[in-house]
Amino acid sequence: MKRLVLVFLIGVVSMYGGFKSQAFKRSIKNIPPNRLAKTVKEFGSSKSLKEITSKISMKKLTPIDKLAKTAEGIAKKSPINEKLMSVKNPLDAMYLYSKGGDTLFNSIGKLSRQTATLSRNTIKKVSTKIPNIRKISTLSQKQLLERSVKVIKATGDTGLKIVKGIGKLANDNKFSAIAGVMYAWYLADPHGFKEKLDEFGGNLQEFASYVGGLIGEAVVAGAQGFFSGVWNAVKEKMDWMTGIILGSIALLWLLFKFKDSLNFQKLYSRKEEQEPRKRKKRGGRF
Repeated sequence: MKRLVLVFLIGVVSMYGGFKSQAFKRSIKNIPPNRLAKTVKEFGSSKSLKEITSKISMKKLTPIDKLAKTAEGIAKKSPINEKLMSVKNPLDAMYLYSKGGDTLFNSIGKLSRQTATLSRNTIKKVSTKIPNIRKISTLSQKQLLERSVKVIKATGDTGLKIVKGIGKLANDNKFSAIAGVMYAWYLADPHGFKEKLDEFGGNLQEFASYVGGLIGEAVVAGAQGFFSGVWNAVKEKMDWMTGIILGSIALLWLLFKFKDSLNFQKLYSRKEEQEPRKRKKRGGRF
């Protein structure tokens, strides 16, 4: 049993690579020293990195070692952090962390999972509006994380705001595919996504309502969002037989809930009481 667990863990690590300080150092070894020193200085003013850098003694370290130690600190915080710090360009991932911290990394992790699990039915509904979504939907989560770092870094502050906004929508609509579709659109065509967003005055909520219209879902929040989201999730997965079963269960529940109002025998008895019985006329003696 222990051996099976070990094999499983090795498989997971090999799937995502796992963060390694030496691999990180190799990825930045060709960057000019003056640029590395500048990067260290920029990261030093990041609020997101202060918690990590404050625990590291930086005085006697080279710029490469300082960055490697900081990157290792980020990776140790959570599984999704480790996956993102293990991409091909970890310095870009580190830059994103310096801007958005764990909140941004968690959003990227959640949205990449949602995008990776979009159903064929949903993809088919939006494929005419988002031509490249079929290609994005075939990527693994690891590949989506690679693309996420590349696209968000390239789109700068605008990209950071977009991902944070879609991440909030995902939290408010936990069982909806809308956020996954929006993130897939952003990764597939960031320029086209931004142009469409501008048509809604940059309002992500209104843009999300438009995307919801394409796939037959509504953008909701709070308790209503939970129930509406559950129904959307059920519609996404169920076949016609499941629909019949769920419909039957719902009908039985309604009959039970309103059993007193639907007591036909009682209604019939009341009707009889209200209508006096007609007396039979007795025939005469002759």
